[in-house]
Amino acid sequence: MWANTAGTIRRDASAACCRCIASQTQFDYPRNRASCRIAGTATGGRSGDIVDHWNRLAENRQTVVFATDIAHSKMIVAAFELAGIKAAHIDYHFDDDERRLRIEAFAAGETKVLVNPSLLTEGWDCPSAEVIVLARPTRSRIRYLQMVGRVLRPFPGKTEALLLDHSGTVVALGYPTDDVEIALDGGERVVQERQARDKPTKAPSACPKCKFVRKPGVHVCDKCGFAPERQSEVATLSGDLERITRGVGEFEDADYRQSFYSQLLAIAAIRAFKPGWARHRYHDRFGHYPKNLAEVTEEPSVEVQNWATSRRIAWQKRGAALRRTAVHRHLAPSRVEQEVEYA
Repeated sequence: MWANTAGTIRRDASAACCRCIASQTQFDYPRNRASCRIAGTATGGRSGDIVDHWNRLAENRQTVVFATDIAHSKMIVAAFELAGIKAAHIDYHFDDDERRLRIEAFAAGETKVLVNPSLLTEGWDCPSAEVIVLARPTRSRIRYLQMVGRVLRPFPGKTEALLLDHSGTVVALGYPTDDVEIALDGGERVVQERQARDKPTKAPSACPKCKFVRKPGVHVCDKCGFAPERQSEVATLSGDLERITRGVGEFEDADYRQSFYSQLLAIAAIRAFKPGWARHRYHDRFGHYPKNLAEVTEEPSVEVQNWATSRRIAWQKRGAALRRTAVHRHLAPSRVEQEVEYA
């Protein structure tokens, strides 16, 4: 797996590929914001040149590309064709016959790269596809798994699937094969649905060419037949992708989390800390409390012991600051003492 890691903490070759961020929302970026947040483009980007990386890493294999919008998708196709690579764009404006012809050409190998904004996210299956290029960002893990799932189907002679991430999604959401802790949401979907209902309806607009007033939502002018094409708003910056490999490091899997929790339990037993200390320190490390983890101890490593000591020192410093505040405000320091002792 190759991905953009710009803006993240650098790690050594033994570090694991990525970690699932529990606080990520299940909803995606609005279309008008996706173009602004994209890190990669057809001609360049913070995460690298798409065509250049494809030539170096994809080994001429069947590839599906997900772009931010229709204009960006067409721009990527133009870049591939400029490099002599047979590519095609597809979106929901195509009729059933034209859509079927382009999909069949890709399945037959006549088209090497098939680019789309989101049409192929679900309801489409082409097991021969081996490479996926994420040229659009998403904060929805569901959409992320749907897109990557296009190249995870088994096929004769297919030994692996390659993900080229030009959007930083792998670093933000983790490996598509990672186990995810599932929890109930706070009702954000209800709020979004209510906002969608309250959204004002579109007003009629004038055709840019003949000025004939079109009905709301009409793309092709009924008077002159003009169909305006949206221009891509994706910014272009230079950059390069980095190879991501699994291991133990910043981005840990379920086994590492169990080991880390077991070592915290051992430290709590050795130092006679109060019940719950290990759970709170686990929360400090991973952002959520342990779930479905065994309550067994494991001999703590030097790294985990040093980390636990650093957290205790941080809590003590915070307690000292709270004591000074309590003295200045003439407050009873009992709660401060309890908090520091619990740390």
